[in-house]
Amino acid sequence: MSKSMTVASQHWICNNNMDKAFAVRPDFLKLFQCTVLATQQRTGAVQAVIYCDEAVPGNILAPDNRRRSYCFYFCWLDICKYRNDTLWIPFGIIRADKVNSCDGGLPAIFTIVLEELTSSLATLVIDKVFLNTDKFYFLADEDALKKCGSHKGASGLRPCIKCANCISKGNEVTAYYSILKPLGTTSKQPLIVKYTTS
Repeated sequence: MSKSMTVASQHWICNNNMDKAFAVRPDFLKLFQCTVLATQQRTGAVQAVIYCDEAVPGNILAPDNRRRSYCFYFCWLDICKYRNDTLWIPFGIIRADKVNSCDGGLPAIFTIVLEELTSSLATLVIDKVFLNTDKFYFLADEDALKKCGSHKGASGLRPCIKCANCISKGNEVTAYYSILKPLGTTSKQPLIVKYTTS
């Protein structure tokens, strides 16, 4: 999949946009100073949360599925506790029909979103403090977790990412791949095979 794919990712210049937000709302800078920047100065790094959600425009009686989209947001972990949606920064959006037409699907798009986000945050300086965001947590509902990670099927049609050989009992796939063992197997061969990328 090419990075030139149509992903409306906001590769925003972090410093400029954050500076504008602080200029409009000085209390936002004070909140940042006593939370995110305090953690940065105390530990040398901060953590953030990425959130993915599927949005369908229209109303509950007449949803417009042609405009169904996946939206990506992020927020620093230190200010997540305030549970305020205005603290979440929209970072990317893509229509569902575009997802279906690109190689790799949503996992490939999620990879691009992560690459864009990490490169955008790599040079972020707030109030003369370099903000080192070294860890991201991923927050989503079950459907978005499954689609972004492409790591399992809801009915166990794909192997577990950690076990590599567990699949739903009675599935025909086990006839083609000897490493796969249905759940509940009594084979003496170890059920767990650690997942590796090599």
